[in-house]
Amino acid sequence: METAGPSVDPRAERSGGRSRGPGSQGPARFGLCPEQPKHFTDEEIWLLNLAVDVVAMLGTLAGVASSIRKAIITDLGSLDEHVVTDHWKQAVRKADPGPPEFHDLRALVPHHKPAR
Repeated sequence: METAGPSVDPRAERSGGRSRGPGSQGPARFGLCPEQPKHFTDEEIWLLNLAVDVVAMLGTLAGVASSIRKAIITDLGSLDEHVVTDHWKQAVRKADPGPPEFHDLRALVPHHKPAR
């Protein structure tokens, strides 16, 4: 008998599909093309912004292998290209405080400060 996996929020599922890009054979490593964020709703960008913050937080945890920490830093560098844009910042502000089911998580996760 198969057990059901964790429930995936449909908004996160839709935005993940768009972040992979056309013709992708799976998720790109946080690969958002420069033009892709304009295809997301403000709420989806808010969720992606929270996801970036979660990834950044995971990289600061004690016990994370240095190779994983380096990969996180590299990935955050490419993500930072998006989170510093006016379009991204405006979408996050418009969607704030975000979906109610994510308020508790947002309160726990510190805001990532882009390196750029």
